[in-house]
Amino acid sequence: MKNTYSATIFKIYFPEEKYYIQDKAKELYEIFDKHEVYSKFDETQIGEYHLYRQLDYRKDGTDFISIDFKSKIYLEDVLDGTEEFSEKRLINIFSGKSPKFSSVLWEEVGEKKIEETKLYLTSRYPKKLKEILAISKTKYLYRDENGYIYFPNFLRKKVFIEYSEALQKEIRNYYSLTPVNRRQIIGREWIKKIKPILERENISLKIVGDFKEVERPTFIIGGNRVVEKIKDYDITNQLKRYGFYKSSGTYNLAILDITGKIEEGFVQNALWEFPVLERYFTQADIRKLNRFELEKKSRDFVKSLEKRGKFLPVIVFEEKGDMYHQIKNAMLQESFPTQFINKKNLEKGQSATLLNIFLQISAKYGDTPYILNKKREVDFYVGFDVSRMKKEEKMLNRSGGVYFFSENGEFLATKKVEMLGEKIRDDEVSKLFSAKKFSGKKIVIHRDGNKPENEVETLRRYFKANDIKAHIVYITKSPSVRVFETTKGVSNPAKGVWLEYSENRAIVVTTNSKVGTKQPLKVEYIALNDEKMDFEKVIKDIFDFTYMSYGSYQDTRLPATVHYSHKISKFLSYGVEPNSEVFQHIYWI
Repeated sequence: MKNTYSATIFKIYFPEEKYYIQDKAKELYEIFDKHEVYSKFDETQIGEYHLYRQLDYRKDGTDFISIDFKSKIYLEDVLDGTEEFSEKRLINIFSGKSPKFSSVLWEEVGEKKIEETKLYLTSRYPKKLKEILAISKTKYLYRDENGYIYFPNFLRKKVFIEYSEALQKEIRNYYSLTPVNRRQIIGREWIKKIKPILERENISLKIVGDFKEVERPTFIIGGNRVVEKIKDYDITNQLKRYGFYKSSGTYNLAILDITGKIEEGFVQNALWEFPVLERYFTQADIRKLNRFELEKKSRDFVKSLEKRGKFLPVIVFEEKGDMYHQIKNAMLQESFPTQFINKKNLEKGQSATLLNIFLQISAKYGDTPYILNKKREVDFYVGFDVSRMKKEEKMLNRSGGVYFFSENGEFLATKKVEMLGEKIRDDEVSKLFSAKKFSGKKIVIHRDGNKPENEVETLRRYFKANDIKAHIVYITKSPSVRVFETTKGVSNPAKGVWLEYSENRAIVVTTNSKVGTKQPLKVEYIALNDEKMDFEKVIKDIFDFTYMSYGSYQDTRLPATVHYSHKISKFLSYGVEPNSEVFQHIYWI
């Protein structure tokens, strides 16, 4: 029996006698908004906190609209600086991280350190400049385990609710709906709020059908063996047996324990499966260092390694905090990618965690664990994303591009380009796509996000002038579309199910997660030359690249092209970058 599917995306039909509408989705969106269908419809009080849901609509071209709902939680206000406590977990609202904090009297900190902290916050989080300037004196400040100071108005309590008799769950991650529950709620609100308006306006929404399934890829590992991946560990089990497609064989690890709490033998025992030729172990107590001292200490450490040969620094930590980006950047500036390992993960010794660490270390060493088996008729795949930050009252955009060999998805290099806006401008195209490198080549660009206005025309002009046969695919991570398998009841569809709902537009399920309801990727393909690609091959490429991130034995929701470029651009926005324009190792995983 063939599987059946449904999705929360619909084609819009207005009555024939109504005046001609160029953008039906926009018209319907305005009608819904006018009748307040957009308002919240379900609110639950949990203690002092409120969980609520509201209907959500997204345009998908001119004739399509996707309908789902958002879930939000009102959390309590931030701290006011009057509470005194020791080693309590709080949420840093800038980073979302939650280390342990202890209160300290404002006067005990000293004005110099307070001003240093304000300056650092301004440089790191320029969008919060007004809030930082408005900081006023409170009774208490809060210090994390590394000795860094935090102001109370940027900290929030971690709040838990009872999730089961044996488990507590943090409220901000509360209530992940099953496919059955989500479909029931959408159906209920459809009858209650949407159907009356459709009938009143004489509008009909029709379900889009004809789902397809992508064929799973195969991979080449050591000894040119071809393997499949159906379960999470299928590739890694074969890698253990037959080795990597390309491997250094052994790895020299320089282990830096910044917790000051572990013994050299403990780390060696925890990493016993690693094919390590030599280990160098040292400890450094950095918890009381300011940010400038921390960078100097990091640079001194890697400079001492240069005399020893090729080493990869492994940083054993307890709480990353702000030091993570500081250390990573300082060492990258000296050409050393780093691997951070949480002390708890070493103590647990879980094989899955250690396996991820091993894959990440090998990739940073320049190894290629596996490649895609089937060759493609493309010369380069390019992942592109932009991260935004404010600098001197101007919005500065920084991008990361990841180039892949076309035939097998093997990583080539990264490139950083400073941008002046979200979209690629005329004077920026050549920085991203060198005519010398790409002239006469066929390239496919995987672009993170929706299509910016006029960007396609800019790219098309440049590629035509430089004889580059280019194609671009815009990949949106969070459309308000959900997909359900309805063969027997309602459930999540398998990875690889996709639907072409309009010419060169599709939604693609790229995860096998069993929690919550699947949220597919939204894809829009545009040929930037006269030779269009088969759209099914475009979808197949995206699907195959979700297997190609070496950061984990599990697949990623995004193709590695976009997943990697997103991570690179985020690092760049935090000031973390290698010391040259092009860096040949995967340093961001």
